[in-house]
Amino acid sequence: MSIRNTKITAYVATVLLVGLGPFAGTAFAAPAPGAEQQASDRAAILNTVAGAVFAFDNGDGKAFASYFAPDGEFVVDDPARPLDIKGTAALAKIGEPPAGAAPAGAPPPPMGKHHHVVSNQYVSFKDATHANFYGYYTLVVSEGGNVAVHDFGGYASSLVKIDGQWLFSTDRVVFGPIKPN
Repeated sequence: MSIRNTKITAYVATVLLVGLGPFAGTAFAAPAPGAEQQASDRAAILNTVAGAVFAFDNGDGKAFASYFAPDGEFVVDDPARPLDIKGTAALAKIGEPPAGAAPAGAPPPPMGKHHHVVSNQYVSFKDATHANFYGYYTLVVSEGGNVAVHDFGGYASSLVKIDGQWLFSTDRVVFGPIKPN
């Protein structure tokens, strides 16, 4: 190696060490205490939300109820069509046809096949076993080959961690502003 190359190498090394000195150690710093557990909990909460939405869209009340604490409730804050269902036994009946409904194999209800699209998902933790979930939903409906937005709103829900599993204590559907906290 020539003297010139040695000087250039030394110059580059000095610039890197001095220039990056204030940032030394930050790129590979250990995560904040509890950050890994919180990331794992956040993923579990998002899976709870997705699982409940899939179960609801598929009309599977038993599966829907499995995402709730035993005393959990599903609330729709809509003055035109309010709903408040408490307890997993009552929640398991979501998706069951009402008394006097058409028999199995009959055409679907007027709304047709539907899917909730959940977006802008935000999770905030109160403590290690309590969290809030906020997000928006768009209800897309397919009828006779046509697809349309049927409804939209949001979620302002509370979850509790029971035996290592995140469950809804309250799954609240809202139609006004959502203010995460």
